[in-house]
Order: sequence, then structure tokens, then C-alpha cells
Amino acid sequence: YGYFRRLAASTAPPVEGSGKKLEGSALKRQKQIMKDIARTFAGEKTCINTDEGTASLCRVLFAYAAHNPAVGYCQSMNLLLAHILVQRGVDDEMAFWMLATLIEDIVPGYHTPSMEGLATDLQVLNELLQEEMPKVKTALNVLSVPLDLIVMELFVGVFCTTLPRHTLYRLWDLIFLESGSVLMAAVMELFQQCQRTIEGAQSMDEVLSVFSLAGRSCHSSVHFIAAVSRRLDQWPCGRLIEKRQRYTLIAPEPEPST
Repeated sequence: YGYFRRLAASTAPPVEGSGKKLEGSALKRQKQIMKDIARTFAGEKTCINTDEGTASLCRVLFAYAAHNPAVGYCQSMNLLLAHILVQRGVDDEMAFWMLATLIEDIVPGYHTPSMEGLATDLQVLNELLQEEMPKVKTALNVLSVPLDLIVMELFVGVFCTTLPRHTLYRLWDLIFLESGSVLMAAVMELFQQCQRTIEGAQSMDEVLSVFSLAGRSCHSSVHFIAAVSRRLDQWPCGRLIEKRQRYTLIAPEPEPST
């Protein structure tokens, strides 16, 4: 019970005049976190846009950076946390563990410096498009549209900058209940919704615009979640696990010391 509180207490930014100073990577991380917090939900009137909300973001993000040094802090984590904290009944400690679950269990390897989990899932997505929507895949190849350019922000931000919020929160409900497979199914559903337009696109900019609009247009959370659920049901059990295992980067064994 006291783990988060101890982390939060030990990682609080130094109080002016205390004589304690941050240096090196810790100072750089603090500056980046504070910069991102200042623009979180900018111009909105939510509990995040208050002194208490800002303090909560700061406490949880600094505590999480200490809890998981392999990740530390990565841009977009401020938005992930903000969307968690605005939920009714969620305090700092609950938000900390929800953020940890999201980053470590649901989208592992998306926020590390190497982004190895993201690289794996981009390969999986590429294969799924080739299997289920080959004309879309061909259109992207013809126009030289990199897949990561289309979906990078969507994957790393877990749709938080893509969907209307009521749809986003319904999707997150499903993601926390089911797993990261929901995220892949949701991405595939967006491609399905704009399939014909992408197939007839004449430029990279048109593809990017169409895909972005498809996400912002998902105002019916019921219809979108139902479509994502149907796609999940259609995939054989273990299909994504098998594909991820084939594309997962395996570190070479260290050479024996002589």
C-alpha cells in the first residue's frame, strides 16, 4: 500500500531553497515532464487544468519514472495519465497502477528507448493488412506511405489523440479488460472504415488526412466497439501471439568470457 507514497515522496521535485538539486538525466527528465504537463489538455476546463491536477500529474509521472527506469518518461505518457486521472473516483495511487498496467502489460515495449514492442506490432500490422486488406497495402506501397507514419502516434498514445473521448474511454474499458489485442483490432477497424478512400488516394497527404478523419469521426462508441469486438471474435485464438513471437527481436546471447 505504501509503495507509491514512498516513490512519490522520494521523487518530488526539489523545493526552492532546500539546497537539493537535480542533475544530468534527472534534471532533463524533470524539464521535459514539466513542459509536457503545462500543455496537457491545454485550453480545457477539467480537473487536470487546476493546481491540484497539475500536482497529481507531476507526482505520478515522477514516481513512475523511478518505478520503471527502463522507460523513465516518454512523451505521450502525460496524456495517457491525464485521461486516467479525469475518470471519476481515480486517485493518484490508482492512476499510478493503471498507468503501469497500460505501459508494462498492455503495450509493453512501446515507450522504451528502443520501442521494440512497437516495432514488433508494426510488423504484425503490416502482415495483417497484407492478409485482410491487400489493396490497402498495395496503395500504401505505391504511394510510398510508411506504415509507422500513419499509426505511430495512435499506437504510442493508445488512441488518446485520435478518437472522440467518449469512444476512447469505451475502447480503453475493453483494452483493460481484454489486452493489447484490442488495440490492434481497433487499428484494423480504422483501416477498414477508410479502405476504399485509401485505395483510391493520389498522395501521401490524402492517406494521412483520411485516416486521421476516420478516427475523429467515430462518434458512435457503440458501433465502433461492436466492430472492434467482432474483429477480435473473427481472429483465431492465439493468432496475434503467434505473429508477435515471429517478429519479436531476440537479443543475442552474450559471448562467454575467456
